[in-house]
Amino acid sequence: MGKRTLLELANDVCTGRDLVYLDALELTTNTSAAKILSCINRAAEELTMEYDWEEQLAQCTFTADHIFGWDYNLKGYDLQTITGGKFKKFTTNYLYDVNNKRVIKEIMPDEKITREVSGIASGGTTRFIRVGDTMIFSPDLPLGTVVTFYYQMPYYAYTYDVAGNKQYADRLLHDSDYFVMDDGLLVRAAAVKYYMAVGFDSSREEQVLADYKAQAKAIHSPSGIIRYYEGMLGLPLYGDGVLM
Repeated sequence: MGKRTLLELANDVCTGRDLVYLDALELTTNTSAAKILSCINRAAEELTMEYDWEEQLAQCTFTADHIFGWDYNLKGYDLQTITGGKFKKFTTNYLYDVNNKRVIKEIMPDEKITREVSGIASGGTTRFIRVGDTMIFSPDLPLGTVVTFYYQMPYYAYTYDVAGNKQYADRLLHDSDYFVMDDGLLVRAAAVKYYMAVGFDSSREEQVLADYKAQAKAIHSPSGIIRYYEGMLGLPLYGDGVLM
């Protein structure tokens, strides 16, 4: 079954709930349509925050060169620049040094301070720390080092441009927009939001959502992709407690 547009999803919310079929959502003056659109986006935002969905998983590979994405003040790489503005958070707490075939683990802020005070920052095994949207290596990576990592995108909406390429967005606004994750999950979550917004008993809808969400998490978890990736690299498996 193919992906459904925003308008189709909105009408799926209406189906079986005694709501009138919607002709459009864009620039609508229909209060019910506006309320449903608001509920859909609120539900989508919460689903995005709740779990690392496979559909929001992306991979970035860049070369340490002190040029592309380099922050001269913080001495690190801007994550928004090197991911094309798509970075939300790391999926794992390590990166991979392609040149030397080794893991670069994350370092906690207090550990970084301890390392710097003890003089480890200028030598020893390279680790990384995230400071806002900047990724800093300690000690710094040699120039020319190729690094790859997985991360989660913040976007939950997309459409297609004239060339057929996906264009991501952080809100569902247009009738022809698509939801990044599972359509059925969004419909059920939006129905709960709508029932709560209009003061209806949402207990049944919440149970339906909980049951569907449990299945969706099992199907759309990024762990399978990460496990395959780590297996190819010969790394300890995702979730085994070694690297996570």
